[in-house]
Amino acid sequence: MTLYHQLYRYFSNTWMCDPRFLSVSAHTWFGCSLVFIVAARIGPGAAWLTLPILACCAAVKEFIYDAHFEIPQQTTRDGWEGFLSYIGGAVLGILLTTQA
Repeated sequence: MTLYHQLYRYFSNTWMCDPRFLSVSAHTWFGCSLVFIVAARIGPGAAWLTLPILACCAAVKEFIYDAHFEIPQQTTRDGWEGFLSYIGGAVLGILLTTQA
C-alpha cells in the first residue's frame, strides 16, 4: 500500500469500517461494561472478581466456541485478538472503577 493510500484511508475514516477495528472495539467495551455493571451492583471491590471469571469465559468463547463454530472460520490470531480485547477492557474498567 502506498503512502497516498494509507493517508487517504486514515483521513477518510475508512479505518472505522474495518471489521478488525470494530471487533476489537466491541470486545473491549463489553469487558469494560461488564466490570462497570458488577461495580455498580455489588461494589467497586467486586470489580476485581470479574477479571478471572471474564478470563475463563473469554477463553472458552474465543478458543473453543469461535474456533469450531463461527463462520467464517476463525484463526488463532483472531482468537487471541478477541481474548486480549476482553481482558484489556476488563482491566480498563477496573482501573476506572477503583480510582473513584
